[in-house]
Amino acid sequence: MFWIVYLAVSIPFVRSACNPYIGPAGSYECVQLDGYIGHQYATCLSNDYIKAKSRGTHVCRSLFGLFTPNYCYYQCQLVLHSKETGVVDIDCRCSPFTFIPKDSSTLSDSCYSPTGEKCNWYTTCLEKKYPCLNEKANYLIEFSKYLCDMYDENRVTGVGREWIDTTRKCLQVSLAPLLQQWLSLTCSDVERKVLASFDCCFTGNQACSTNGSLSICHLSLSDFSTILLEMKYQLSNKFSSFQSFEGVYKLFQTGINCHNQSTLGKALLNNEFTGPINLVDLKVKLNSEVGIESKTTLDEMAFHLVNSIASQSSWKQLDSNLVWLGYGRHENTNDTNIKHVRLTVINRSSMFVHLMYFKQDEIVKKLMSDIKQGYIWINHLLINNQQVTLLEASLCLTYPCVESSTVVIPPLVKGVRTTTTTIQPTTKTTRRPAEKTLGRNSDIILKVSVNTIAISMLTSIIIIITK
Repeated sequence: MFWIVYLAVSIPFVRSACNPYIGPAGSYECVQLDGYIGHQYATCLSNDYIKAKSRGTHVCRSLFGLFTPNYCYYQCQLVLHSKETGVVDIDCRCSPFTFIPKDSSTLSDSCYSPTGEKCNWYTTCLEKKYPCLNEKANYLIEFSKYLCDMYDENRVTGVGREWIDTTRKCLQVSLAPLLQQWLSLTCSDVERKVLASFDCCFTGNQACSTNGSLSICHLSLSDFSTILLEMKYQLSNKFSSFQSFEGVYKLFQTGINCHNQSTLGKALLNNEFTGPINLVDLKVKLNSEVGIESKTTLDEMAFHLVNSIASQSSWKQLDSNLVWLGYGRHENTNDTNIKHVRLTVINRSSMFVHLMYFKQDEIVKKLMSDIKQGYIWINHLLINNQQVTLLEASLCLTYPCVESSTVVIPPLVKGVRTTTTTIQPTTKTTRRPAEKTLGRNSDIILKVSVNTIAISMLTSIIIIITK
């Protein structure tokens, strides 16, 4: 174990700046340490945070062999780069003869040593230092806060709730170094740092997570679905741009890329896209001279494409609990303008207990029928200066859509609806156990507005489990 040197011998005035009993966290000095070439910043941090950040390999050195300090200095090379020796990096470098600028953001001491349990840390600390309004960094921070809130609101139980707990702690511990008072990052820098922490924390990677952290791949399909659709639903109530859902896309793509032998990976491969989750492959042609090269650009096109389909299907009017995602899929084809978009449809209402139910596959069956008859019309749809035309739609049985139950080709002429077809509710009235509401053959509610039709619902039963 590497013991942190309590900087009192070589720099006498440091002891008063970082009191071993009360800190304060966030205070810093420019120091020269053995094993390093050059001076570097050292920040006063709590011993608990240092242990979490280093996964238990670093702690504050005990004073006189009597007790371990609550606070001590933690050198920048460890905080930002996990380097115990060597040349000091430029973002940690300082001069002992130069005035050290103090941060004017006036953050609370607790901001610098978060436990990961207070969700307002994102607004009172990270967003306060980096107010990146209407930029991707801000949306990613909002996503992180919503994910943290899910734990406090007991929306997920069991392994799913445990994953949220370890992930929210990992994210705050990983992002806290961005608050170092000498750092001044751009919103693009913050965006890259947050996305990197997603990659690490979502999978329980030991490079950033504490011991015992879970990977998203340990989740059941039900837990994964619940977390995913809750995040999409909450963000949809506040944002509408593609960038605002970047965190949801990152979460979704991390989950569907889990190894085949993992819990979630097995579920995705075992023909389970016939329950609360439905997957549709959309083959499209881009009418442009240059094909899409960037994955982000392809995902953005997919975002607008599926939103057009949702709008033409009136999904928002039919059921406010319906959640959909679209993401790009790169496939090797001779025609670089031919692309594939995966449309995933999930229904949030399947998490609650209601009086009547609609069969889950009725929504996608109607979608496939509407595409076949030309009621859903994607022909030269203009998206970011590119015209998109739907060539084919396949209803997938498995991920990654190696088997399809239905394949339809849109007609050459747009269809005209002459009558309104409604989906009749089943007569089933038996309440389902809460833990099975996202099972393979789960039903969902579809509220259809035809003139003035209303469907009565039972009050949702919320079960809260405390440890």
